[in-house]
Amino acid sequence: QRPSASTRMQVACALLSRLRLVSPPKHGVQLRCGARTTFMPLPVDTKIFADFLLGACGQTGLPMNALKGFVLAGEGDFGMPPAPLEMLNSFRNCPCAGLDSDIGALDILEVEPVWAKDASLAMLSPPRSFPAVPLSDLRARKETAISALVMALEEQGWASIAVETDKVQAMQASFEATRRLVTNMGKDDRSSWKTKFDGARYVGFATDAGREWLQMRTGDMTWPSTVVPLKETFELAFQAADDVARQACAAVLQHYKLSESNPLEVLLDGPQRKESAFGASVMRFLAYRGTTGPNGREGSWGSSPHADMGLVTVSSPSTMPALELWNPKTLQRQTPESYLKEHEWLVFAGETLGFLTGGALLAPIHGVPAKVENADGCTGRRCSAPFFLRAAPEAKL
Repeated sequence: QRPSASTRMQVACALLSRLRLVSPPKHGVQLRCGARTTFMPLPVDTKIFADFLLGACGQTGLPMNALKGFVLAGEGDFGMPPAPLEMLNSFRNCPCAGLDSDIGALDILEVEPVWAKDASLAMLSPPRSFPAVPLSDLRARKETAISALVMALEEQGWASIAVETDKVQAMQASFEATRRLVTNMGKDDRSSWKTKFDGARYVGFATDAGREWLQMRTGDMTWPSTVVPLKETFELAFQAADDVARQACAAVLQHYKLSESNPLEVLLDGPQRKESAFGASVMRFLAYRGTTGPNGREGSWGSSPHADMGLVTVSSPSTMPALELWNPKTLQRQTPESYLKEHEWLVFAGETLGFLTGGALLAPIHGVPAKVENADGCTGRRCSAPFFLRAAPEAKL
């Protein structure tokens, strides 16, 4: 016998009363600050993140602009740059990230707040203009040039160096060579042209989601026959950038009176001048994919925000001004390439130099967004060639 309508209604109500509404799982990171732990959903709500940091430090009620940003626990003691709160999103693929239903299996990311010295930092002013420092004056170790270089690095996180014409020509030729390289190189060479050494370090060709690049170091690199005609062009650009980076780093060491305790030659070659297949310093000749440019997707990155690990990074103006860099003192977002002339090269500190200077210089966070607004007149794929002057792995800091 079929139940009556009223009976069916009672059964349905009973079943509904026993159901629990379950929210879909959320993706985020497991955080700890001091004694407080939380699961922070991503993309991060900076207000919620700020409230967590302030509350964990017993500062509930302070405004967001009391925070300069955050660092991983302990990093502030070693001159690491503070990261803007929204850069918590860069941990989305790390072991500390996952679904809130799997909290027990996630690693805990320990963070610390970095406090703003002045609560008015939220009201940002345009970056101060520092003139380019002539490379010839740095080579001559002129005190005025060294002071100007260091002042720019301290105040805005980057400086510019005016280089000679032959260096400009060498870099422009390398951009054309980079385009020829990624256009003409065959599939077999792309997959096989990589020599690894000392674990994960390498030379040769590599790619990621946003870029393709040639990675060069000093040493006996092998070159595919199809690329040999471009070899001298890349080598001349490497030599030009290496010279600029060495002069800039030597100037900084002299300013902070570190030249005797940390001679540049010993930093770069190690105390015993240990023979290695390849040098520590790296130059990358990058060709960004077509997704980076005026039609790029808003909110995505050709090169995601990061800080460089080495002593100094040097880069000539790219073929499409897109680099974004956060001032380590104010966290103001800047576009340094917008200020560079053809003969002016960008230089900024890496984390190793931040450590050596005790945090007097900080390695700025920087990246290349996929959508490039000021690309008028730029044609083809964006090419850049950053040079990373690095200390030898066995160097004692």
